[in-house]
Order: sequence, then C-alpha cells, then structure tokens
Amino acid sequence: MKLENLFGNINKDSKRVGRGIGSGKGKTAGRGTKGQLSRTGKKLRPGFEGGQLPLVQRVPKRPGFKALTVKAVTLPLDKFNGLKADSKVTVERLVKEGFIDNARTSFKIVASAKYKNNLTFEVESMTEGAKKQATPKATK
Repeated sequence: MKLENLFGNINKDSKRVGRGIGSGKGKTAGRGTKGQLSRTGKKLRPGFEGGQLPLVQRVPKRPGFKALTVKAVTLPLDKFNGLKADSKVTVERLVKEGFIDNARTSFKIVASAKYKNNLTFEVESMTEGAKKQATPKATK
C-alpha cells in the first residue's frame, strides 16, 4: 500500500452536466424527460409524494410514545435488612450484592416501613425520607 493510493483522488472535479451528448450527461442532464422533477426551481417539501397520500399520513397513529430515558431502579430500604449491620453501602457494593446491574445504572433508594438495619449509605440518590430513616441511630 502506498500513501498516494490511500485516499484515492480526493481532488476529483464534479461531473459537468448539460454540456452536450458526448459528455455522458448531456441533453436532459440526468434529470429524465419532463415532469416536475426535471424543471429548474423545483420546490417540493420533504415527504411529498406527488399527490399520493404521504407515508406520514398513511401509517396508523398510536397513542403514547416510548420514552428514550430509562426509569431509575427503585430500591426500598427493607431490601438492605439482610446486609451486615454497621457497614457502608456504596455503588460498588450495590453492584457486588446484585441490587443493580452496573455502576452506571440509575437507581433511587426510597423509605420503607420495615427497615431495621443500621447501615451507612454513601450514595447520591436517596429520597429525603430514606435519608432520615437510614441515619445510624446512636446506641444507648
């Protein structure tokens, strides 16, 4: 492979149309014969199909739409009752324990009435109620 063959001829001139029948693009200049598309100054909006009912209007309209954003996984606090008490909960640990798929999965920890553990959470996505409920209680 040689450097001069790597990109081909990048400075190639465009084909000149309408310069006689010997040029290969003479007479109608590749536009065909007659019709709206052969005229100069043609103004057709995108999706115009020559009077035929356009595809946009032919397809059925369905209610609703599919959102491109993925909803966050909801993790209630009582799911953490099985973890060892007085330990830290981080994103890496959530992945390791199988609560979420990977570290980039969006999640939110929410409050739960059945939470009895004493864990320290080091995650950003918690509801206010879950933060109050999950703060380590001082032992008496």
